[in-house]
Amino acid sequence: MRDPSIGLPLLILGLLAAAAGIINFERWGNAFTFLDPRYYDFANRHPELAAVASDYGLFNLSRLWIGGLYYATGIPHLLKAVPPFDQFLHTRYFGLEAPPLTPILTNPLTVLLAGVGLFRLWRKPNLEDGGLAILRLALIGHASAVALIFSAAYLAMRYRFDLAPFMTLAMLVGYRSVSLTAAVISDRWRERLGSTAAALCLLGILGSHYILLVHKVWSTGVPMEVRLALFPFAPFASAAFEP
Repeated sequence: MRDPSIGLPLLILGLLAAAAGIINFERWGNAFTFLDPRYYDFANRHPELAAVASDYGLFNLSRLWIGGLYYATGIPHLLKAVPPFDQFLHTRYFGLEAPPLTPILTNPLTVLLAGVGLFRLWRKPNLEDGGLAILRLALIGHASAVALIFSAAYLAMRYRFDLAPFMTLAMLVGYRSVSLTAAVISDRWRERLGSTAAALCLLGILGSHYILLVHKVWSTGVPMEVRLALFPFAPFASAAFEP
């Protein structure tokens, strides 16, 4: 913090924050919000939004664990019509989009390496103090976006993209750690490590394509004949055809 060169980045970030605040104030009358249910047309089409926003707010940290469970496993979506979970979820959310999925299936290698990276930065860092502080601060900054997405009153799989900066940085730290470890282990274990990584990559590719198929079954924007043709490959998605 004593380094004077930090002033320019802080100034740029401050100007960008001020610009965003001015835009929000001109649109909604509040510099710290980007949506007002009283004026946003989405609220007219979804009247339950007003009740949820009034009782729990558009963002609420008490939703963090539910949002984390949704994006990690998809379980909240599966329970949204199951008593007594339905009432609990409907009072806190005005939308939990389908289809349910888990990144363990679509991004297994990313999740594993990100976990390794977070562990290394927290417990066994092998970086100099300056680099370690920068990485930790960067991850904390990206974690704020994760907290925002997890605490929102609307959960949708497309918002997983907003988790990418945090996961990618953590994954790169994990990749570095694994690479350094691979450089000093035996050839036999290095081959096993490479085979495991390749298998996880293949699982992610196959899993992602299957989730794409499931999404086409669920999506009302896909022609019905295509949805019906793909339905035998995802029979658990029958709820997608319910009114």
